[in-house]
Parts: sequence; structure tokens; C-alpha cells
Amino acid sequence: MYKHLTSEERHYIAIGIKQGMSKNKIAQHLNRSHSTIIKEIKHNTGKRGYRYNQADGFAQQRHQAKSRLVKLTIECKHLIDNCLNLDWLPEQVCGWLKGRSYRKRYGYAHNRTDIPNRVDIDQRPEAVNNREVFGHWEADTIIGKAHTGTIVTLDERISKLRLAYPLNSKWR
Repeated sequence: MYKHLTSEERHYIAIGIKQGMSKNKIAQHLNRSHSTIIKEIKHNTGKRGYRYNQADGFAQQRHQAKSRLVKLTIECKHLIDNCLNLDWLPEQVCGWLKGRSYRKRYGYAHNRTDIPNRVDIDQRPEAVNNREVFGHWEADTIIGKAHTGTIVTLDERISKLRLAYPLNSKWR
């Protein structure tokens, strides 16, 4: 289990650096990982070098700047309800409450304007909605990780026949 460095350990690191000890030797003496010592020195070195009091202060500032647990107040419950009503996933709400900004990455109106003669799903005839007429197809695209590949799918609404075709490049 990881344990944060203490101010005494930081003091030993500062002395070791002044004496010209290698980072490996410092890590061995403190019974710590070599990478822990390297990260400590990298993150907590100021303009005048590694000083243990300053390093301890930097570490405390980072620790205090971390997001805290959010208490489930009535206001917080209302926020959660509002987010869920906006079709956010519980994981998205949780991430947002911990201080990360959430931005929905799909469904923007400007992404839909490239399709000529596009008819919105809300405007389709009732016979199509009720699946009374054969021959109405819905299309969708699946884009691979890092836009490495694209597949277009076509679904017929009555027979539920699905056709899938790989595309050479992202369809626009």
C-alpha cells in the first residue's frame, strides 16, 4: 500500500542530494521505490533546488487542492436529479460532482447539417413509427477508437434486418 512521504523522509532526501547520493541510494535507505524519490524531487523542487520545508509545503498544497467528498445535501440531490433528467449516466454525474467538467461529445446540431434532405426522427409518418409499412430503413455510423475505422449500419424497421458495411474513411 502506498504511503505518502513524511517531512522526515523529505529532510533525508534533501541531505542526500546535498551529499551527492544517488537517487537509488536514497531510495534504498528510506526503503522506498526509486521512482518515488524521482517523482518527489521532480514535483517539489523550487527555484533554489530541493528544500525539504518547501517540498513539504508543495505536497500539502497539492493535497489540499484535491477535490473533497461531496456531502449528499438536498441541493446536491436536486443537482443529481437534474443531471439524470438530462440523460447523463450516473458515472458522468459522479465525475462532474468530483470537479471534472463534463461535456457531451455527440448530438450537436451542427453535426447533423451535413446530411442532405435529412428528415428528423420526430417528423416521420405515424405508419413508420408503428412499423406498419415495410421498407423504411434507419442508418447509423459506428466510428472506431481514434477514428481508425468506420462502419455504417442500416436497419429495416419491420423485419429488423441489419446490414453493416465498413467504410474506407469517416463519412461526412
